[in-house]
Amino acid sequence: MPCTYKTQKRGDGRVAALNKCPVCGLEYTLKKYDVKGVVKSIYIPECSCIEKRFQKRIKARKTNIRDEEKYILPINFLPPVFYRYNFENIPETRTVKACREFANNFQKGQNGGFSFIGTSGCGKSVLLASICQEIRKAGFSYLFINTAELTDKIISGYDYSTGVKPEKIFVLLRNIDFVVLDDFGRGCLSDRCRYFLHRIVDELDKYECCVSFSAAPEILAALKSCANTEGMLDRLFRLCPHRYIFKGKSFRRYAKKNCTYAISGIEVF
Repeated sequence: MPCTYKTQKRGDGRVAALNKCPVCGLEYTLKKYDVKGVVKSIYIPECSCIEKRFQKRIKARKTNIRDEEKYILPINFLPPVFYRYNFENIPETRTVKACREFANNFQKGQNGGFSFIGTSGCGKSVLLASICQEIRKAGFSYLFINTAELTDKIISGYDYSTGVKPEKIFVLLRNIDFVVLDDFGRGCLSDRCRYFLHRIVDELDKYECCVSFSAAPEILAALKSCANTEGMLDRLFRLCPHRYIFKGKSFRRYAKKNCTYAISGIEVF
């Protein structure tokens, strides 16, 4: 990498040429060029120290960008409560088997996620978190996020209460391999929240992202009763065609701590 004419201050205050590498001490080669009758001199480094330093700065900048993205959205992060569950310690059921096969066969650009609908505590989020853990082992990225939290991040950007531009969030969303919208619709029934919920689903649909979601039936019913939500829900169910209905008592409330439980959903064709 050619070096511009380096200088350093002499003891008498005048400027002198720096003709050797400040890193390894190797002397630069002096080259002279005739520019319209004027002779110009430049020292060219024979070592690669300057190039290495430049590449190091580029790498640090890319690392800072990745760290910033993790700050904007919790990419490849699960709430700690879900780390105790995975496909190794959840008893096998038809639902669990379908999710395991989905994770094992996952490919970049894959379509057709899960719609998990049911009462609280039946294991919907646990299964989706287990899929996230499994595909991460294969090098794919995921976003597991409460839907109200996601809409809050976007709204905060438009209100200028954070330094995160909403469009940056949408760009990140469309480039994640697997997106889980947990507890879809809860806390998002106001007109403004529904508008941004529609924006999120529309963005994921336009870029044919791989999406799954969990939701309570009463929340979906409340969304359906609101104006202008039919198109949003149509897009969502198109993205998540594998629909399962979960029923029964809440494992969260009645199961003993650290015990495993069989998660079963009824598939809807």
